[in-house]
Amino acid sequence: MELISRNDVTTLSNSGVELHQLLSPYNSNAESVTITKVKVQPRVTQPRHTHEDSEQIWCALAGSGNLLLEG
Repeated sequence: MELISRNDVTTLSNSGVELHQLLSPYNSNAESVTITKVKVQPRVTQPRHTHEDSEQIWCALAGSGNLLLEG
């Protein structure tokens, strides 16, 4: 198992969305997977987007929402 230091976790934010890239090709040996902890404020929408170089894994820890997949 690979352990990632907190110093290697990239945090990004924009209006109502906070993202912590826990595992990605940029901070680990993972070549095609990105695990991101995302905190979304109520009634905030994040624009649809794609990740060309990796699969992204989402796990809902609390609340509810809609995740639109390709197609």
